[in-house]
Amino acid sequence: MCRKFVTQVQKEADSIGNSVEQIIHQRLAAISEMVGGYDFAKVIEAYWKASEQDDEQLKACAIKWLSAEYSTKTEARNDLGVRIIIADAFF
Repeated sequence: MCRKFVTQVQKEADSIGNSVEQIIHQRLAAISEMVGGYDFAKVIEAYWKASEQDDEQLKACAIKWLSAEYSTKTEARNDLGVRIIIADAFF
């Protein structure tokens, strides 16, 4: 899912001459206003940056967060700089 989103954003950025970060922010603007949305957008951006920099560790952390595999906020904050984790309370 994340890889597909980032690939689509990269194609759009290339076709219109904007940066990938700008397109990510535009696409996720509405989500960023929701509870947890800012952190979600931040993780998607971290995944993109990790892909660009071949940072497999950061990419794995982003996937771990998106898969709701973090058990503590502290661990997620240390790895990704986010304030929340995905938990059953969101569903």
